[in-house]
Amino acid sequence: MSILCIRAVDGIRYKPGETGKKEKTGFKGRIPYALVLLFAFTPPAFAATQVRIQTVKAEPRTGRTYADFFASVKPVYKVVIRSSATGTLEDVHLVPGDHVTRGEQLGRLGGTSYRTALASARSTAKSASRALALARDQLKVDKARYPLLVDRGTVDQGKLLIARDRRNALNANATLGALEKHGALRSPVNGTVVRLTSSSGERVTPGDRLMTIQPSSKLWLIGSIYARDMGRIRPGMHGEFHPASGGPSTPVRVARLIPQSTGDGLGIGLVSASAPPDWFSGEGGMVSLEAPSSNEPAVPDSALVLYKGHWWVVRESDGNLKPVQVVPDGSRNGWTWISAGLKTGTPVVVTDADLLFHKSFARKYSGD
Repeated sequence: MSILCIRAVDGIRYKPGETGKKEKTGFKGRIPYALVLLFAFTPPAFAATQVRIQTVKAEPRTGRTYADFFASVKPVYKVVIRSSATGTLEDVHLVPGDHVTRGEQLGRLGGTSYRTALASARSTAKSASRALALARDQLKVDKARYPLLVDRGTVDQGKLLIARDRRNALNANATLGALEKHGALRSPVNGTVVRLTSSSGERVTPGDRLMTIQPSSKLWLIGSIYARDMGRIRPGMHGEFHPASGGPSTPVRVARLIPQSTGDGLGIGLVSASAPPDWFSGEGGMVSLEAPSSNEPAVPDSALVLYKGHWWVVRESDGNLKPVQVVPDGSRNGWTWISAGLKTGTPVVVTDADLLFHKSFARKYSGD
C-alpha cells in the first residue's frame, strides 16, 4: 500500500529540506489546507476469486438409510406353565430373570392330595390291565370250545369285552402317565422366567398358572414410524438395530407391518436376520432401515445447497455451471440420493458448491 501526502498553501510548495525559499507552482488561487490520501492496494476480499472446480458424476448407490426410528425388544409369545393335577407345589427355587433350558426341572407337585391321586391312578391302571388280561384268556377258552360247547354269540361277546377292557386300560395308563409326568414340572423351551404366580408350599389345582417363561429364540423388535412416505415400507426390507447400551449392532429384517389403533403412525415388527441375537426383553435402541435397491442417483452431501427452502446442485457441462433444483430422498455415509431433478451420470460440483451456486445466480441476472 502506498500513500502520497501533498501540502499546498497559497500556491507555494516547499521543497524537502528547504526553509524560507519559495518556488512558484502551477496552482492558481488560494488552495485550502488538504490532506489527500491515496490508497493504492487490492484487498483480498475484492480480488478475483479463483475456485478450483471439482466434480463427480451422480451414480446409483446401495445401502441408503430410508428411515431411523426407536424400537424395543419384545417377546413374540410367552409360555405359561400350568398345573395338571391337584397338589402342593414343591422345590421351586426360581426367581424372575433366571434362565432355564429345555427339559430343566422347575419344581414338582407333592402333598397328600397329589400322592393320593397318584396311588389311585396306579391302582386303576393295574386293575384295568388285569381285567384286559382275563378277558383275553376267556376269549381263548371260548374259541377252543366253539362250536361244541359255546355258540357264536359267546365268542363275539368275548371280543366286545376285550375291546372295552383295552380302552379302559389305555385311559387308566394315560391318566397315570400324566400324573407321573406332570409331577415333575419341566421347562418346554429355552428361555427366561419372567413371572412366578405360585411358590413352594402353595396348593394348586388343575389349570392353575404356576409361572411364565419367555422363550429366548422368540424375541423381536417393535417400533413405530411417522413419516410422509412410510407407505413404501414393505416386509422383507433390511436394516440394522443399534442397542442403546452400546452393544454390537444386529442385522434385522422387517417381518410384519402393524397398523396403529390411534394416530397416523405405522408399527413395524422386525426379527434378526442372522443368528439368534443376544437380546433381552425391554432392551431398546435405534433401527436404521435401508431403502430397497433402485437406480436413483446419489451425490456427495457437499454437492447440495439449501436456498429458499429448496435443495440445489450445481451441474457442470462443457465448463459451464448451472444451478439445478433437486429432491433429496435419504442419505447415508456422506451420500444423498436424489429422487427428482438429476439423472445418473450428470457431473455436479462438490467443492465450494455454495459459492459457485450464488455466483451462477449473480451472473444470470448481471448478464455476464
